[in-house]
Amino acid sequence: MIIRSTLAGGSSSRTEDNQKLYPFIFRFIQHMEKECIYLLFYTILNHHNLFVTKQDINFMAAQLSDIIILHGERMELFSNPLENYWIANKMRRPVFQSTAICKRGYIATWEIRGKLFLLRDIDGDYEERHFILWNKIVPFTFNHLFPKANDGAIATWFTGKIRIPQGHRTLYIPHEYDSRFEREMVITIERGRVMKTVVLDYTKQELQVSE
Repeated sequence: MIIRSTLAGGSSSRTEDNQKLYPFIFRFIQHMEKECIYLLFYTILNHHNLFVTKQDINFMAAQLSDIIILHGERMELFSNPLENYWIANKMRRPVFQSTAICKRGYIATWEIRGKLFLLRDIDGDYEERHFILWNKIVPFTFNHLFPKANDGAIATWFTGKIRIPQGHRTLYIPHEYDSRFEREMVITIERGRVMKTVVLDYTKQELQVSE
């Protein structure tokens, strides 16, 4: 309870400092509580050179996931399709502010709407260059990439598979998205369109395929 109330925005000066250090992660926690809160707490302690070692942080390297909206429900997305955007468009990737539990430096929100795979939001902070020697940390949002899109942008730059964990977690592995869950949905995307959906049920050892 102490950890949860402190991270949620307690009144202490240290909490205010931490919110300034990791603003987009605190905004994420406000609308989606996850079991990885204690990892964020350890990351903050490490910043202040308290009892957590660098080896501990490296070991606890499970990552905050992106979010996907499917059938009106918000779920974790164990894939990062936004990384393909800069590659496909041959653009320089922004210098995001990363942490041990969010190395990419942002959290993107996606949606499956009918047969379309859309990007809905981006929540992160990055270095914006001012003049030659001065960089400023500012929020990075959806409007930076798609200023004229009012209701999401079809992810035409992405072709590949995305993973959505479902059910209870059965095995915790402190490395990226390696933890196991009761079920896993794998959706094949081609240029922003859903081509096939496969649900792997590890508890029943069943495979369901839909197109």
